[in-house]
Amino acid sequence: MIIFKSSGAAESAGVLMVFMVFLAGVYFPVSFLPKYLQYISAVLPIKYVADLMRFVVGVESMSMSWFIVTNLVLAGAGIVLLYLAGKKFLGQVR
Repeated sequence: MIIFKSSGAAESAGVLMVFMVFLAGVYFPVSFLPKYLQYISAVLPIKYVADLMRFVVGVESMSMSWFIVTNLVLAGAGIVLLYLAGKKFLGQVR
């Protein structure tokens, strides 16, 4: 209840997160999914986080340049979204 104003919103967020993890290839490879779900998976940030984690633990290979670019894009998007969320929800602090 600290983050969400109602328990229904928290439940909806949990269902959405499970769906995104399912499509990200955490439970099984994305190549097992139908093509249209693979396209949806390609735009989910959690897919790239899972790919980066697989590379870090040595399960998957990846070029160092792709690793750095992906990290920079995710970090930049996170900073921008954090700034926008702060402006919207916190307003002016006096």
